[in-house]
Amino acid sequence: MSGYTQERERGRERERQQEELRRVHASRRTVFDPDRNEDHLQLLKSYSTSLMPLHDFERKGERWKKMGFQGKDPLTDIRSGGLLSVEVLEHFVTYYTKGAKRMMEEVNYLYTLDESRFYPFATTAVVLSAYLCDLVGISKKHLGAVKNLEEVLASGANPLFTNFFSSKESFNELFSLVFSQFHVTFCYDKQIYTYMDAQHLATQVVGKLQAVLVKNYNIGIEALKEIYFTEDPILREYLVPSGGHSKGWRRARMGVLGKRIGILKRESGVIAAVAGKSLFQAAIEQHAKEKKGKIYDQFYNQISSNWERISLKPVNVRAGGVHVTAMVPDRHSPA
Repeated sequence: MSGYTQERERGRERERQQEELRRVHASRRTVFDPDRNEDHLQLLKSYSTSLMPLHDFERKGERWKKMGFQGKDPLTDIRSGGLLSVEVLEHFVTYYTKGAKRMMEEVNYLYTLDESRFYPFATTAVVLSAYLCDLVGISKKHLGAVKNLEEVLASGANPLFTNFFSSKESFNELFSLVFSQFHVTFCYDKQIYTYMDAQHLATQVVGKLQAVLVKNYNIGIEALKEIYFTEDPILREYLVPSGGHSKGWRRARMGVLGKRIGILKRESGVIAAVAGKSLFQAAIEQHAKEKKGKIYDQFYNQISSNWERISLKPVNVRAGGVHVTAMVPDRHSPA
């Protein structure tokens, strides 16, 4: 490869990195408003369905307290973090669903032993998201997002972390790693941490990230993960993907899971379940009819084409006070 070609490739890479920073910066500046913006509301639906797929979505309600929020309205915890804090949370919960559920279970268990041994899941995520923005250079602590990002990019004031963002999911993955590290430290470190230590620990975790990146200039997210996993092997257990690689794919998957309980509310669905027919396949077909777009077609076609190879298992469900058995894919299925 000639010197000219190499320079051109580096230029294209810089453009991709800066474009991702622009996206993150725009989300950081955007007020999260699920009551007026359908896309914002969809993030809450996706989050909720990932954690409680058999429950209908509620904009406000007691179940949000079981999903990491401090009150009935998730907006109360999110408000200062803007759209970005919800995007990173939605990514973590839909992509690393098993790890997210485990984190909440472990924090709840610690709380039963000592009421001071807990941290607010969603609020901590908002804080970590803001700290990461400060680290990257697109925000300044209590002042929020910088007003003119282009001046920051042109100045090259923080080239180390600009170089890190090579894909659209880079910031989301960085958040997922740091959030998991925070949890593992809070729960498993020799030092006993309490609610009062949460913000200080968040500062420590982001400070550690900065130190690691300074020593390992220009590495990508996967290499960064391996550094963390080598030092703390248990961390890997929280970052096992359980969703699709794109937001559209994950939302399609969550939508299908959510439809399953809806089918049981109709007489035809109960009859199908009693007959041993798969509610999962019925949900896919219903969801595909209601949604327009390539991602849903891909989802439906892939599942349908592999349906005969999917291993089904019986699951007892409750519909209208009646217990029935439905056939659903086991955890190793393509869905």
